[in-house]
Amino acid sequence: MLVRAIRDLRFARASAETDAPRGWGNRAGDSGSPAEQRTRFAIRLVDPVRHWKFSPMDIESVTKWDDYTAAKEEMFKATDTDIAPWIVVRSNDNKRARINAMRYLLAKSDYDDKDPEVVGEPDPLIVGARWPTELCGSGVPSG
Repeated sequence: MLVRAIRDLRFARASAETDAPRGWGNRAGDSGSPAEQRTRFAIRLVDPVRHWKFSPMDIESVTKWDDYTAAKEEMFKATDTDIAPWIVVRSNDNKRARINAMRYLLAKSDYDDKDPEVVGEPDPLIVGARWPTELCGSGVPSG
């Protein structure tokens, strides 16, 4: 039921001629590996600046990794359409991911005084792959 609601909402937004982007930031290919997640948790535990990000739910989530990944992939497959595709932003490097996500949005949008030279081209290795049709299970572009 939730998946149908997501698909219907995304279709309605696309049909209303609002070009609101639908993106998914991912790390280390997919949502990161369990090992990558454990590394992030360890850093959060020792870094006073990041400690606030750690919660008891983080510990519990490790045991549900496969379930969360399967649910996420099912949602993407069920809601990705030609009218409202999911676009993946590889976010291992947050600064490059943000810059390229902005470039992608600016390049796709029409606005007054648009200067393509200033906007630049988004790096296709960071942003622009379509989920899941252009990604295999590992999150690496297929082909």
